[in-house]
Amino acid sequence: MKLLRRMWNSRRPRRPSVSSRGSNARGYRRCRLEAMEPRLYLSASPIQAGMIYYEDAGGNDAVGDTLEITFQGGSPGTQLTRLVMETDKLGDGLTIGDTFFDTAPGGLGAFGAVPFAVVSQSGIDDYRVAVEDGGTTLVLEFTGFDAGDRFVFSIDVDEMGFLGPNAVAEGNEFEGSRLHVAFAAPHYYEAAGTDVFLDAYDANLDRSGLELPPDSYLPPLDSPHPVRTAGAFLELEQVPLPVRIAGKVFVDPNLNNRTDADEPGLPGVTVQLWREEAGSYAFVAQTVTDAAGNYRFEDLTPGTYRLVEMQPSGYLSVGARAGTVEGNARGSVADADTITAITLLGGEESLRNDFAEVQPASLAGHVYHDADDDGARESSESGIPGTTIRVTRAADAFSAAMTFETATQPDGSWSVTGLYPGLYTVEEVQPGGYLDGKDA
Repeated sequence: MKLLRRMWNSRRPRRPSVSSRGSNARGYRRCRLEAMEPRLYLSASPIQAGMIYYEDAGGNDAVGDTLEITFQGGSPGTQLTRLVMETDKLGDGLTIGDTFFDTAPGGLGAFGAVPFAVVSQSGIDDYRVAVEDGGTTLVLEFTGFDAGDRFVFSIDVDEMGFLGPNAVAEGNEFEGSRLHVAFAAPHYYEAAGTDVFLDAYDANLDRSGLELPPDSYLPPLDSPHPVRTAGAFLELEQVPLPVRIAGKVFVDPNLNNRTDADEPGLPGVTVQLWREEAGSYAFVAQTVTDAAGNYRFEDLTPGTYRLVEMQPSGYLSVGARAGTVEGNARGSVADADTITAITLLGGEESLRNDFAEVQPASLAGHVYHDADDDGARESSESGIPGTTIRVTRAADAFSAAMTFETATQPDGSWSVTGLYPGLYTVEEVQPGGYLDGKDA
């Protein structure tokens, strides 16, 4: 059976998945992370899927054989999308011991023929079926097949015997046929797997917890008929899609905390990524902005993240803006260098997590004794040390009014550095022993 599963899976490569059976966007500096332990990728509840086959064995093919499938578990929104039954057991064409679908009179089958017919499709929106008379493959595609729904159908299944077709294909003769299923869910890769039908399947049924007929299936007769049944069961884990976080560090001279068209990006700035674990944030990785100021973290597991910008030398922080996921805000700004609470589900991408910086301004001057009172400082005129200078930035959309004080140096010079761009006034506190001269 392991050989059969490998043969099937080699035909249909899939995204990463786990079963108990069996891009770099242009203009971004990427930080690609190593894969974390598989347990961190798995959904909380495995998918349990099972399918039962029951041979009518009436002897004249008056009614079809019955098959029933259902599943439970999986992440929210999980749906069964595709089912494939393959009764060519060794994949070498229809040979002795294989079973096939007898759907039309006059074909390969023995006695009568019964086409595909739905018995019940509880909770399922729609289906499409593909099966050929005399063929060994049956394909079902579903819409709206949710956990707990079940699909029951009938079809005539015959066995290819030594001397010709046999109208009765009991459980032992159906054993070895393969069931392949595929599931889809928001934020997860497709989960798919294959199992082989077994004649005696009660142990697998018990482990699955599914409500399906046991090996000693009774209807429509009043005594157990385990020889007429076969079952296949799968347990599948779902792997979430990776998430991405991106943004930009830029120079913002107008202090509006928005990336305007004429504002350049800031290269070489370190941005750290932290992930919430058990109520606190743990360091994950860091990257630096590219030549355009862009950065990007890729291949992340779903979760809640925090971005921390390391303050670049020679700049002042203006602010930060939390990014968006499909145009909707996600996350919050903790301070000018930190964006936090970025919660992402599988496959989501948080964009425009931006940090604004500005080069500082400065003001400087002299307080001096203007001996000739002409308002022009001459080399022979001495400075006045210890004079208090007040520099006030006017209130605007960026901040409330801010006042800075300094005192003149022994030569009368003064300066205030590390200022945000804006409108400033300079006020001298009149030094004792002097009259106010002409300011310039």
